Amino acid sequence: MVVLIHGHCVLYFKVPASVISAENKTVREGDNVTLFCNVSGDPSNVSWIRVSDKWMNVGASWRLPDISQSNRGKYKCIASNRCGNDSKTAFVDVQCESLFIR
Repeated sequence: MVVLIHGHCVLYFKVPASVISAENKTVREGDNVTLFCNVSGDPSNVSWIRVSDKWMNVGASWRLPDISQSNRGKYKCIASNRCGNDSKTAFVDVQCESLFIR
């Protein structure tokens, strides 16, 4: 797109969406966890998907409250715009809560 501002020509261009990072997490059962996806390229769509069962969350973050073993696994962040898309995978490892016996 070319725009004329005060007699000057200004060029605007879009670049493909890019996922810069999606961080692995190691947490304890019962913790509240938030996955963050760091994106660039002015993405029009950002979402997370849990790879094992295709559960999906729209947005650059996904809050997983009171996490349990069933939340363990791979999560993929996907960013897209009309120029392209990108994704990165994060792994969530849920450690069992220790039982203390007296």
